Amino acid sequence: MYSTPRMNVYRLYVWAAFFPATAYLLWERPDLLWVTLAVYCVQQLVGFNAYLHRLVSHRSYETYPPVEFVMGILSVLCLTGSPISWAWIHRAHHRYSDTEKDPHCHRVVGHWKALFCLYHLEHDGRRVAMKDVLKDPIMVFMDRWYFYIHALAVVGLYVLGGLDLVLAGYVLPAALHAFLIAYVLGIFAHQWGYRNYETKDHSKNSLVTHILTVGDGWHNNHHAYPGRYSFQHKWWELDPTAWFIWVIKRRG
Repeated sequence: MYSTPRMNVYRLYVWAAFFPATAYLLWERPDLLWVTLAVYCVQQLVGFNAYLHRLVSHRSYETYPPVEFVMGILSVLCLTGSPISWAWIHRAHHRYSDTEKDPHCHRVVGHWKALFCLYHLEHDGRRVAMKDVLKDPIMVFMDRWYFYIHALAVVGLYVLGGLDLVLAGYVLPAALHAFLIAYVLGIFAHQWGYRNYETKDHSKNSLVTHILTVGDGWHNNHHAYPGRYSFQHKWWELDPTAWFIWVIKRRG
């Protein structure tokens, strides 16, 4: 799902709508930009950081099926691909980080493909474990019904608030997710910042990245210990995603 032609075309359409939609809302409904910010933060922290990244890709904790289902829906609306496809590309990124086989690396795919998430997933030569993801019924559901979930979200927002709410609550957040996740984490977090650990890759901790991704910016910490659900390794490296996970993770 992540690199299929229709996924890339759909993502480009959303990107093409981003700037005129932003200009329109700034002129006609600036109040709705608060909706964009709120939706972006919730989807990023819950759908991407806590679900796609720390639960799906790294299995760093377990939660309850109803909670996982809601998190999965939010992850789909981030427009970064289904949980199954994201797990493959991110696990490959960790295994081959900053090498010619790293599918996240702009040096491999180029800046423009990295910017617009236009990855072509060549599986040859890249071996990553995927059985756990392929057997998860919730993740399979999200993959199979990916575009239908988007369609229902658009229809629901239109019924609630017309085109203005679709632009503010769907188009703008989705475009921001695709850009910030693919480009900021894939490129910025491997070039600029500081390091707590001498890992084999070029991962960096960055406060700017941390703010933009709503808590996923302590990247060097994560690459040093990818199995931990908390990226906070120093007292001042606050991790709001880990706080959320602590609340919803399965106990016992």
